[in-house]
Amino acid sequence: MRTPLVLLSVAAAMVGSGFLTLHFFGGPRTPDGSTTPAAETRLAAIESRLAELQAVLVPPPKPATGGLPKQATLAEAIQLLSELQGMVLDSERSLRRDLVGIFEKLSSKIDNLPASGGGAPADTAAAKAALREELRKEGILIHEDRGMVEVVEGEMSETNRAIEFLAVAEGGRAYESLILLKVRPMALKLALEDLGLAESEPDPEAWTWGESASGAYVYVVWDGQKKPMRAEDLILDRSQDETMARTKWVFTASRWFTDDRTWERHFAADLYKNLAAISFKYSLDSLLACPLPGAADENNWFVHPNIAPKPGTKVRVFFRKEPDPGWDKF
Repeated sequence: MRTPLVLLSVAAAMVGSGFLTLHFFGGPRTPDGSTTPAAETRLAAIESRLAELQAVLVPPPKPATGGLPKQATLAEAIQLLSELQGMVLDSERSLRRDLVGIFEKLSSKIDNLPASGGGAPADTAAAKAALREELRKEGILIHEDRGMVEVVEGEMSETNRAIEFLAVAEGGRAYESLILLKVRPMALKLALEDLGLAESEPDPEAWTWGESASGAYVYVVWDGQKKPMRAEDLILDRSQDETMARTKWVFTASRWFTDDRTWERHFAADLYKNLAAISFKYSLDSLLACPLPGAADENNWFVHPNIAPKPGTKVRVFFRKEPDPGWDKF
């Protein structure tokens, strides 16, 4: 009871001095200058509860006709104060979300503004060569003539549980992934875009991607393996007791988001180290996502014990725009 009593005494002193007479003048402003209706509703509810609290802590004067004003019990006052505290905290969280939403919209508009000033366009041969050289330094090779991106350094993860990722970067959830790649997610995103992949978003209701969605076909090779294998062939679909159905991995390109406390912008894939997600719940925070309906079952997928190389095996991974018929043959 110590904390509620302290809060109660502070609130009583503030009300008695007139300091707790609060008035709100609307919530966050939208880009057109209006306030958000939801914020105004929340703030009006807080004002109403403040009025109740003031009536409890500072009862009205004794009526002229005699009798005593109704006195609230200590428990009732503490309950009101506790409810008010919860409403203020909820309102703060909601206001932060509203402000972040506005900030994200403004940031998107700024990002989409046409570049000003002169100079050569970014998509020149020199700029592309410079980008590919930087990517090469980060362990990524672009084979434009073969329509594929190669990540030269990776290894099979050590896990004995269901996997939710095809691949993660160092620092990611390797214990739930088939492969650990030593690559920076943003660098791989730039390489896939250089290859010609375009961001694809799922249908918001069905959470599915159409056949035209841009994506990559993923292959894995290691020492002793004559040719690269489809990544799906290394994954066990427990519901069918066979390898995962071969599929194109949709290029979701991850996302940018704003921390509503620090206002810092983060690229989700760099923050969480997600490269290719099997589970739907990680699809928008990853660069690639599995479009198979069964991907919704996060407990269904395992490293194939009879086909996948052992944990720690060094691998190279290829992301192709089109499947390779020669590689696809067993």
